[in-house]
Amino acid sequence: MITIAYSELNGLEKLLKKLPKEALKPEKMLNILRLGSLPVANAIKARTPIAGQTIIRRTRSGKVAATYLPGNLRRSVKIFSAKDKEKPAVFVGFAAGEKNTNDGWYASIVENDTVKRETKRKQINRGRRKGSNMVKKGFDASKGQSETILTTLIGKEIETYWNNTSLK
Repeated sequence: MITIAYSELNGLEKLLKKLPKEALKPEKMLNILRLGSLPVANAIKARTPIAGQTIIRRTRSGKVAATYLPGNLRRSVKIFSAKDKEKPAVFVGFAAGEKNTNDGWYASIVENDTVKRETKRKQINRGRRKGSNMVKKGFDASKGQSETILTTLIGKEIETYWNNTSLK
């Protein structure tokens, strides 16, 4: 999992510290963050590999547990909002769970290297596949674009706030 703080996006942290709390309401900031994370989500989607065939996951007894269609993982990339309404935050990740049509529970398997895995007992060498690093590559490719969008939108909100407060 990759966590991105404001400090990683050059001037945003300084810009936000100068801002009065009433200038950017949490709902507005959440919308801005969602718009700013769109390039990251799109870049991760573009780098997510698509399976060449339908994949069937079975239980130990052989019963079909789930069926994954090609492109399922790519369609599961979503932008999630944090539950705390007072501190807006967004996360880009893969939707997982039985309730999701495109269950991306296996994203970490595709993202990370599964050739050699450590377990408590021993090291397993299954020789299956190397990780794609789609999340890291996607973030690195879209970081500048996302930063530009966030800085522009936050700048507009600050400008609007100062124009409105100076008129009073």
